[in-house]
Amino acid sequence: MLLTLRLLGPYEILTANGPLRCPRRQPLALLFYLALVQQPVARDTLALLLFAESDDTLARQRLRRLLHDLRQTLRAHGCPPEIVAAQGEFITLDPTYCAVDVAQFRTQARTNDTDALAAALALWRGPLLEGFVLAGAAEFDLWMCGERERLELARQAALAQLIDTLAARAAWPDVIAHAQTLLAADPLREDAHLRLIEAYAAQGQHSLVLRQYDALCEVLRRELDVEPLPETQARVAEIVRERQAPPRISAPHTAERTVAAPFVGREYECGLLRDLIKQAAQEPLQIACIRGSSGVGKTRLLDEVLAAAAGGERDQPLVLRTACYSNPPPNPYQPLADALCSQGASRANAFPRPARHAADTPAEAAEQQFWEKIATTFQRRAMVAGGSASLLILALDDLHAADAATLRALPYLARRWRDQATAGAGHVLLFVTMAAEERPAPVEAAFRRLAGLRVPLLELDLQPLGTDAVRALVRTTLGENQSEELCDLLEQESEGNPFFLVELLRMLDQQAQSAVVGIKAATLPLPPSVRAAIEERVLHLPVAARYVAEAAAVLGHEIELEPLRFVANVGENNLVGLVERLERAGVLAATPRGSYGFAHGKIQAVLYDRLSVARRRLLHRRAAQALANDPPSMAALVLAHAQQGQQWDVAFDAARNAAAAARQVAA
Repeated sequence: MLLTLRLLGPYEILTANGPLRCPRRQPLALLFYLALVQQPVARDTLALLLFAESDDTLARQRLRRLLHDLRQTLRAHGCPPEIVAAQGEFITLDPTYCAVDVAQFRTQARTNDTDALAAALALWRGPLLEGFVLAGAAEFDLWMCGERERLELARQAALAQLIDTLAARAAWPDVIAHAQTLLAADPLREDAHLRLIEAYAAQGQHSLVLRQYDALCEVLRRELDVEPLPETQARVAEIVRERQAPPRISAPHTAERTVAAPFVGREYECGLLRDLIKQAAQEPLQIACIRGSSGVGKTRLLDEVLAAAAGGERDQPLVLRTACYSNPPPNPYQPLADALCSQGASRANAFPRPARHAADTPAEAAEQQFWEKIATTFQRRAMVAGGSASLLILALDDLHAADAATLRALPYLARRWRDQATAGAGHVLLFVTMAAEERPAPVEAAFRRLAGLRVPLLELDLQPLGTDAVRALVRTTLGENQSEELCDLLEQESEGNPFFLVELLRMLDQQAQSAVVGIKAATLPLPPSVRAAIEERVLHLPVAARYVAEAAAVLGHEIELEPLRFVANVGENNLVGLVERLERAGVLAATPRGSYGFAHGKIQAVLYDRLSVARRRLLHRRAAQALANDPPSMAALVLAHAQQGQQWDVAFDAARNAAAAARQVAA
């Protein structure tokens, strides 16, 4: 082809003589319009489109000059004059001489063929003619906005079709990648959320299942004030039930449970929890709370300990395992009901029903009567199971996400189990996991009541993996011959977070070994599951807190409050509250020097990547202004922000200051 037009994203025009350069935008606008409509266009239509402010005679004269200029430009780059043909009152761009990516995209996006859909999406570099503006041509801008919207909808339809096809083939990593792309374009696509949930479930990433459902509920409530469709709720409930399908953790097949990665670096914590189980018969009730940041391995640690407890040949305890939901579950006490149902009984047979009470019975008394039934049901289940002195182990994952009814009931149940065990009933060991990040006040109150029962309480705060554990995990997964440089890189990138590290290892394990050797931090991509986990955390932030987090992402690692206030454009009093909120949410963390940094470097990367081009540029400009009066040693940082913000006058001054500072240091 003599002329190639790439119009999806920033425009590129390629000719036989190289890239086409045209200093004026009107000839380009005419070329783009003819290339996109792909049919003869009346002169009057073109005159109205480009010169609506002129009268008819002047508009046609300007159009003739514009056609002449366009042909001259194309001829100078090796294109024949007939490429822009005039037939009476109609103008056309001859398709035999040119190739347009939009035409190819439209053709391939309309098919059901997987390869064609993937090829169409590969052409997408961004919105149509991104960054192209024609001043004084409102009609052209209106047409271009309409075309952009139609092409964006076509892209989303192609993505949805491709996701469905890939899901039918169980190509789950590709489903995740494309579903995340679709949700980035339209967060209200409930079908994409559901596909992402199904993909996470198929890959065993059960924590991400509930996180994604939480994200769906949050965005629907915030934007539309509605709940997910009933069929979506039913499908998610089915997925959760499938996860909890194994009837008893001590069943023989449980020992064969495969794990995603070797379990390393938690020997001390495992020892403490196993000792607690061994000593359970000596106490009527014991409580163990495992705290830690997202992805630090709370659930995995509990898995390993409970599997070991169930692996004995005799005196096996009854283990009931459940998880809490951060969105209101279908019914109150859902985690407790799920725990009892995990033994294979239906909810109707396993969980007591609230009894009708007299009208003069206080609601609090009626509620406690119901809790008494729940406590007795759990104890009866343990005694029927037999085993180690009728020991019941109840494990609740994610207590920070429990519903209000469960939080009110749990301290009462624990007290009753303590009293019943003292009177000769079975012993109870209660395990809970909690996020180290922000926890609602009802959760804190419930835990304080649990801690006040005067029973043995073990609190474990899980820390990131150390260097030795990281190296052991890397070499066990990728091979013993992995270099210390690669281990150090992965430790640096993951910051010892097991979830982040395992996802990085999964990604590298799928690559050719040659691609792993010599890999650098700059070329190490962020796994989709890690990005999804971070985006879910960001999505739950209030809008004002999210804006402050975005401003912090632009400022970098050493964040002072005054520049942050200026860049985020908030008042000082509001800023303090929002920063504290970000600390509680595990997004920001105070440094020993009194400044702030991100709790994990990947959080900053995801926040920065989520920014639109326009907002990123705006925040960089504010950052350059905020730091402009800093010492000369900071001039290089001001220069970087000014360049990113395309604030060239500030960049010029900062470059001079940076050069002067460098000369002074050299002297």
